[in-house]
Amino acid sequence: MAPEIPGHDRLNSWKEIAAYVGRDVRTVIRWEQRAGLPVHRIPVGQRQAVHAYRSEIDAWMRRSSGRSLEPPTADRVNFAIGNIPESPAFVSPPAATRPSNRLGRGSLLRSKRVWISLAGLASLAAIGVVTYSLTLQPQRVFTKITQLTKDANEKEGLVTDGKTLYFGERVNARTQLAAVAADGGPVRLIATSFTDAMPTDISSDGKNLLVLDAEGQEQERQLWIVPVDGREPRQLGTIRCHSAAWSPDGRHIAFAFRNGIYLTDNLGTGVQLLQAFPRIPGTLRWFRDSSGFRFTLLNPTTGKSAIWQLDLGDEPSPVVLSVSQLRIAMKDCCRSLSKQDREGDSFLSGGGSTGDRILYLGPPNALQAGGVRLQQMNRLLGPVGSLALDPLKKRLFVLSDSADPADTAPLVQTEIISFDMASRVFRPYLAGLPAEDLDFSRDGKRIVRVNPADRTVWTGLPDGSDARRIPIADRDNELPRWAPDGQQIAFMAKFAGQPWRIFIASERGAQLREASVGTDNQGAPTWSPDSRRIAYGNVLCEESNSCAIHVIDLSTRSEFTLPGSEGLETARWSPDGRFIAALQPETHEVFLFDLRTGKWRELAGGINGNNLNWSFDSKYLYASSPNGQKPEIVRVSPQDGSLVPVVDLSDFTHLAGRIDPWFALTPNGSILFLRRQQPTEVYALSFN
Repeated sequence: MAPEIPGHDRLNSWKEIAAYVGRDVRTVIRWEQRAGLPVHRIPVGQRQAVHAYRSEIDAWMRRSSGRSLEPPTADRVNFAIGNIPESPAFVSPPAATRPSNRLGRGSLLRSKRVWISLAGLASLAAIGVVTYSLTLQPQRVFTKITQLTKDANEKEGLVTDGKTLYFGERVNARTQLAAVAADGGPVRLIATSFTDAMPTDISSDGKNLLVLDAEGQEQERQLWIVPVDGREPRQLGTIRCHSAAWSPDGRHIAFAFRNGIYLTDNLGTGVQLLQAFPRIPGTLRWFRDSSGFRFTLLNPTTGKSAIWQLDLGDEPSPVVLSVSQLRIAMKDCCRSLSKQDREGDSFLSGGGSTGDRILYLGPPNALQAGGVRLQQMNRLLGPVGSLALDPLKKRLFVLSDSADPADTAPLVQTEIISFDMASRVFRPYLAGLPAEDLDFSRDGKRIVRVNPADRTVWTGLPDGSDARRIPIADRDNELPRWAPDGQQIAFMAKFAGQPWRIFIASERGAQLREASVGTDNQGAPTWSPDSRRIAYGNVLCEESNSCAIHVIDLSTRSEFTLPGSEGLETARWSPDGRFIAALQPETHEVFLFDLRTGKWRELAGGINGNNLNWSFDSKYLYASSPNGQKPEIVRVSPQDGSLVPVVDLSDFTHLAGRIDPWFALTPNGSILFLRRQQPTEVYALSFN
């Protein structure tokens, strides 16, 4: 702070005020409007002259402590940073705490997003929100729809410079970078060594992509800069994140790691925590003037997201001025958020459990006018994924499963294939029967499965006959498992707005009950040999550092956590009762807990799937690696950790779709695996 000159307490212009506090004019105007900087106004003709007093500014700065530049009103809040979470630079956990979790497919595998709560932050009940107006008066109308791709491949992530569209496309067991002209044409693949690439942003000059890449099931992914002209990609240090965006002025990259939003430069150095949240931020979209950004904030319990806005001060030391929620009066908002056009307007998708609405969202400066325009656009498509905006030609590009707005469910096709270990022959299994998440009773006489179309649970004979639906309430059901006694079936299920929980029912649906008391997201159940206990690993837990393996006592509905299991997921109890196996998704390792010694040990590495299965005699543990250059299923000895490939899946990578992480063993020793095809195409929506 500059020293006060006696007799010269008054500052007579924005320029003098800005020079006194060491900021530019734009910042001090924002401070005055949004954070209560003491500035006085005197009308002069058609304009207003401003002045301020050094003593008042000094007192205001002391109250603000240099960072809490927020007005004392109920419509905005700055979160206290509190305890800063682990650095976004990836650090392997200690060996003793590195055990993983079988994610359910359905909604869990299709949504690769992350979520968490941060201890020590103030309750959300104390957070004020800005209320936005919802209007159904026509402001923007889609006038034309054009399908730009027709290759029936699965796609994710969508960015554009207005001339070319970039996205990740599933081909040959990898999600590869791909591009298509903004007016349509053939899809071309961009040669990289990435295993699971998803573009998340493009630089303002259109020369470089920000790309996230994962080798397996990890939620926090490597961050890369990929030149579109074919030059060598460059990794940004050791940063891991699940969303990232370039500021339009090219100075900064904002990224979301676990429950925090960070800022870095184009080299990945000088990482700065901007804000930590009690929930999971994602889908970052900068304002056109680089003064801040909007983002989604996900509630991992309900699975719903809200739109938030963060305003920044200027260089040389960016500071958070305000963090505000856009309270949008609609159900299940919001899934994806586009960049802004030249007027600062943007679009978002949401408005239903399938995300089949596109909404028009007004500019950020509407805050000062008391609200933002929000308009539900007419429906022209089925469920909508990523959004990319071309403001010059007034086109919104979207990923969608269908051009028919009447389609409310993704067009997913599944096929179970059996591999006979003796003959080394592949055959279709239960051809024509909609089935996934298959499990056999211990005597091999019954199967239980999930219908992928409506997530209902069915039992029957191994050939698919004698099919019976378990009469349980409508919900999202996954991974049913027979109890060893053959009398009960446990499965993970999710009601709308609730966490994933484990339920137990008889084959005919009687005595349906929740296995335990709690609110954590429970993953696939695995039974003890006596059918009295269930072990599970958490799902949707990576961002909160809450992953662990737990055991439920069904007689009391109480549970305890296996010591040393922090960070582990995907629990599988051996049929002989001696071991519980688990996965570490970040480091792709299998761990084994010996119930006799009460200790974990690392069993094998290089496993990029998220499923494990024991042989019926407990002699071997099977694991899958469905991604990368050599997709396969392997067999591991629990005695010495020796690993033997048993199924080479390479031939199936040339077919459309992807090899699912799920697989199972039949009583006769065959291996079942699943091919999943979810065609996604790029569409252009012209608007007025």
